[in-house]
Amino acid sequence: MKATRQIEVSLIGKNQLTIPIAQNLSSQLYQVSLYYRNDLSDKRKLSDAISMIEIADYEEELLERLGLFSRNIVVCSTNDDAINRKVALMAKAKGVKRVICRLESSSEDETLQKQGIEVFSSYMSNKISLKRFN
Repeated sequence: MKATRQIEVSLIGKNQLTIPIAQNLSSQLYQVSLYYRNDLSDKRKLSDAISMIEIADYEEELLERLGLFSRNIVVCSTNDDAINRKVALMAKAKGVKRVICRLESSSEDETLQKQGIEVFSSYMSNKISLKRFN
């Protein structure tokens, strides 16, 4: 039987958006890790198939040591646009091929887009989905 190569996906932030994504991606195709700050009140446990990495802060040296920048895909989706932007730029600069960044204040970030970083807004996605019902 041929071994299937797993796609390594890391999610930054533990919240109402990243938890369902991590749970849905967890399969033989994806190896999922979730990085989150230890000051969060969200203590939900996830599947053992998801690597949970609790950190003090999103510092470049720490994230590099923990292997974040060696992943195939990095999704920055904390509830703080500044953190998402900072980590997305770090990941791209360190050579991560696909970086996805959540920005709620503005999805029109030219700096990120020029770097090849995909930008999304959960608010805008929900707004577009709801328009289908009109």
